[in-house]
Amino acid sequence: MKIYFVRHGQSILNAQNIYQAKHIKLSSLGIEQTKLLANRLKNVEIDKIIASPYERTKQTAEIIAEKLDKPVVFSEVFKELKRPTEIEGKHVDDPYAKEVKAQIFQNLHNSDYHYSDEETYYDFRSRAIKALEYLEHLNRKNVLVVTHGVIIRMLVAIMFLGKEIKADDFKSFRSVLKTNNTGVTICDYIDSKWRLISWNNFSHLE
Repeated sequence: MKIYFVRHGQSILNAQNIYQAKHIKLSSLGIEQTKLLANRLKNVEIDKIIASPYERTKQTAEIIAEKLDKPVVFSEVFKELKRPTEIEGKHVDDPYAKEVKAQIFQNLHNSDYHYSDEETYYDFRSRAIKALEYLEHLNRKNVLVVTHGVIIRMLVAIMFLGKEIKADDFKSFRSVLKTNNTGVTICDYIDSKWRLISWNNFSHLE
């Protein structure tokens, strides 16, 4: 089975480097990026399309699905890492947002620590494991998963380092592996083993 992980198109707040909530839509550029990707994917025999239910992923998936004439299944396990509601709508360089993020990073190893309503590292890792297990039980040839940048990195990190991956290891992994809007990461799942085929290909935008 081949899995095509796709990060959603550029959102309105991606373009402004602002922390976003789940209802934020694609920008006009994000819509165009997605149309280009849909044209690229029309030659792939996609058997199933799965997407995060966030608005930006929903829009991305539905544009692709219309081109491929396939339905979309929405799943909560593929949504993005939940950050504290207090920093939603704030710029990444906002002093308050930076302080909140610093406090969370300092307590990343503490499964009991919450700044407010965010997911802990362990919550997030557990959900990513469930997402992989969900995919592992699909009886398909080519599956498209429209999701988000951080969870794609967590999914691939677990493939590499296992389900007990430590917070520090994931931080290092995350800092090196970047994702572009509509970037495509392809993985195989064969004989109960995951294999990374390609990372963050965005040649459709060039």
